[in-house]
Amino acid sequence: MKQKSGNLIYKCRRCGGLDRSIGVPNLMEDLTHIVLFDNPRSEGIKPHKIMTHSCEDGNLGVMDLQGGEYDKK
Repeated sequence: MKQKSGNLIYKCRRCGGLDRSIGVPNLMEDLTHIVLFDNPRSEGIKPHKIMTHSCEDGNLGVMDLQGGEYDKK
């Protein structure tokens, strides 16, 4: 299977905001490893299932991994 890059999608529990800013070189492989082992395979990328979020009102929230979107080429 050909590697396809993409972005992980996180959603904040507090404000509902979405974050698509974390790109990975192999979306399927990295997403699978984060879900199963809470550790991506790609070097230098350290996203997890749960991350912190700075909400627009200046407070902090917790974001959960929702999935991913492949890059449009």
